[in-house]
Amino acid sequence: MIGLLIQDVLTIRQEIRGSRVVVIANNSKLPIAQVGKTMIVPCSNSNQVELDHVFYVPGMKKNLMSVSQLTSADNFVVFGPDDVKVYHNLKVSGTPLMEGRRIKSIYVMSVEIAYVKKTQKNETADLWHARLGHVIYNKLKTIINKFMLKGLPQLDIKEDMVCAGCQYGKAHQLPFKESKFRVKQPLELVHSDVFGPVKQSSIGGMRYMVTFIDDFSRLPQQRLEFKSRYEKLLNIKPTVGHFQVFGCVCYVFILDHLRSKFDKKAI
Repeated sequence: MIGLLIQDVLTIRQEIRGSRVVVIANNSKLPIAQVGKTMIVPCSNSNQVELDHVFYVPGMKKNLMSVSQLTSADNFVVFGPDDVKVYHNLKVSGTPLMEGRRIKSIYVMSVEIAYVKKTQKNETADLWHARLGHVIYNKLKTIINKFMLKGLPQLDIKEDMVCAGCQYGKAHQLPFKESKFRVKQPLELVHSDVFGPVKQSSIGGMRYMVTFIDDFSRLPQQRLEFKSRYEKLLNIKPTVGHFQVFGCVCYVFILDHLRSKFDKKAI
């Protein structure tokens, strides 16, 4: 569809009767007066592009060109960072980064048919900060420098990094005085805390939660030389390369008896 300022450029014009309109950006509705064909002559060369089913809209202030209308006339439209070009014959070499298909007059990139070329891993300090339960950045830096976790890449952690989620969700208070008492084996000293009542009850109708922390094998701290409770108890360094954050795309396997031979194996 094209909204034209000049009525004379239309050929084989046909009057539009009824209430057909064009809705523009400010949600205003402009009536379509005529429909026909037109020839577009570029400024850079003498080639002509013929378009069919072109609308004449008297109230339009700009000419609008439809990409799908150009491609319907056996043309190819190529968008670049700073320009756009239209070709009548085009040969493309190389593998596309993404693919889609046309549905009526719209080109759609869907998850089922689009794919992204993995040229590099986009792993940042913010991403691993979230994957590791929003561990503070200076401890994350120490974990990386001491190679304390398998699968954790080398990250650039700056001194002024701030996580908005941590600012919203974590209260700040002065720390307790460090105790000089040290336990020597698991479950010798257990810390407990009760949380509640909460507004949203659990599936079982509970509104309170209680936590228990073993003082010997608690989460990484300086006095444990930044060892996790997993490594402290089992003497095995944990692997975190498979960690993801909430909201990542995942696929669920479909059992054999719920699908036929050529159906998708996951959704």
